Amino acid sequence: MASVSQVLVPETVDERSERWPLQLSLLAGSVLVVICSTPLAPALPKMREDFAGAGDLQVPMVLTIPALVIVLVAPLVGWVADRYGRKPLFIASALLYGLVGSSGFVAGDMGTILVGRALFGVAVAGLMTSVAALLSDYFSGRARARFMGLQAAAMGIGNSLFLVLGGVLAEGGWRPPFLMFLAAPALLPLFILSLYEPSQVRQGHASGGQRARAKLPWPLLRLTLFVYALVGLSQISFYLVPLQMPFWLQQRFATSSTDSGIAIGLVALSFALSSMVYGRLGTRVAHIPLAGLALALLGASYLLIALALTRHVVYAGLLLAGVALGWVLPNLNLWLANRTPAALRGRLLGGFSAAIFLGHFLSPLLLQAPATLAEMGILWQRVGLGLLVFGVLLATLRGPLARVFSFSTHSAVNA
Repeated sequence: MASVSQVLVPETVDERSERWPLQLSLLAGSVLVVICSTPLAPALPKMREDFAGAGDLQVPMVLTIPALVIVLVAPLVGWVADRYGRKPLFIASALLYGLVGSSGFVAGDMGTILVGRALFGVAVAGLMTSVAALLSDYFSGRARARFMGLQAAAMGIGNSLFLVLGGVLAEGGWRPPFLMFLAAPALLPLFILSLYEPSQVRQGHASGGQRARAKLPWPLLRLTLFVYALVGLSQISFYLVPLQMPFWLQQRFATSSTDSGIAIGLVALSFALSSMVYGRLGTRVAHIPLAGLALALLGASYLLIALALTRHVVYAGLLLAGVALGWVLPNLNLWLANRTPAALRGRLLGGFSAAIFLGHFLSPLLLQAPATLAEMGILWQRVGLGLLVFGVLLATLRGPLARVFSFSTHSAVNA
């Protein structure tokens, strides 16, 4: 069983991983993943005006269809990463990202836009999986924990900046925001020159595809499914903020659209700051109690939001929610990466990506927006209380859970 401090794998250092162009490539790839849909949100009203004859679901599907495709194909692209290599998948995905991502700028009908967005989901799945696998291949020990915290911070900041940029571009119509996705092919020279194929991947290819045939041991499967469940739970809960917070603020405190934008921006800001802190926190606190603490803190923030008498208290709750979210994903990602052998890393981290987007997709279905303000407040209270209780329970049961997920691999750490 782990001590209170997080027990990490022996840290091996490859000088190439310390080069800033390589680290910039990984961070840029991570930002490209997180901006797959949100920058288009400000353009949806104008798109609805131009496609008035489209069904009620088609325009919102511009945002949601990539998430559904990612859920379906992420495990497959994980297999591709293990079988054919991380860097080729990264480069091909970045190229496809730019081509199909920007296709909406010239599309003439809603069907063409949706096909492009579906193919865009394939590109995002490939990019997300290859970035996660390369990060885990390049870094180990404390360096891995620190960089995962930096990655999450970059994703939070990048998402906020591109959301603002999307709003600015949408002033000229719904087409210009699609041009933002050309950032990926523009960065291809950096990706090609700075990234390298990890040595363990090349060795797996030389051994006749042994990596692709690696078996998943039962203890690792238990841990993987548990981590996926926690990821899905956190993302289903998190999506209450972008989906319902604007309505909550408007109906309860008669705020403006600008106030709603500031509120959601506070989550992104505190998410980025707490992710930076995670680089140190993740090396000192074991994964199970930290996951419990983060989920309990998220629950407490939702209770604070539900019971707030002023919008400033809501803002405080959103800051706490951002802190919790800035810990939970890097923590779960690091937990799974540390316990996964290189031969399975692409597939299991591909599943991690699928779990994130499955949570995004399921959230509006499981937590449907209530019709009245009172019902909305009850929903926030129930979700908050459930997360708080579950988080405390998770931290309390750390010992038994650590034994359930205990097994030995060359890269194992204690839970």
